[in-house]
Amino acid sequence: MDLITTWADTGPAWLGGIGGVIAALIAGYALYRAIRSEARHVEWQLSNEPKPDGRRSENWRLINGTSGVRARVLGFENTTGDGLQDALRGDLILPAVVEPSGWLPFNHSRSLSSGYPTVIRVTWQEGPSGRRFRQRRFSAIYYLD
Repeated sequence: MDLITTWADTGPAWLGGIGGVIAALIAGYALYRAIRSEARHVEWQLSNEPKPDGRRSENWRLINGTSGVRARVLGFENTTGDGLQDALRGDLILPAVVEPSGWLPFNHSRSLSSGYPTVIRVTWQEGPSGRRFRQRRFSAIYYLD
C-alpha cells in the first residue's frame, strides 16, 4: 500500500491550518487590546467637603479617580430639566486637563424652589500620561443632590 500524496491533495488543508493559526493570533491580540483599553477608562468621583458646622459646602471637586490615565475635560454643563437652572459655576476654562488623581474645582448652590436634583454632564477625552489624547469622546451624567 503506497501512500503517495501530492500538493493538490494536502495543499488546501495546510493553507487552512496556517490561516486558522494566524486568525487565532490576531483574535487574541485584539482581545488583549480590548481588555487593556477597557481597564483604563477615567472614573470620575464627586467630592464635597462639609463646613465645620456640618452643613454642605458650595465647593465641589470633580476627581479623576484613575491612575495612569489623564483626561481633557471638554464640556461641563448643567442639564437639570426644571427650567430654574441651579447655579453651577466655577473658574472653568475648558478644555482643562485633569491628571490622574487630580481634580477640577467647581461651585454649586441649590435654590429652595428647585424640586429636581442637579444633573451635570461631563464630556472628556482620555490619554495615557505623557501621550496624546485619543479622538474618542466620552460622556457621563452625575447627580449632585
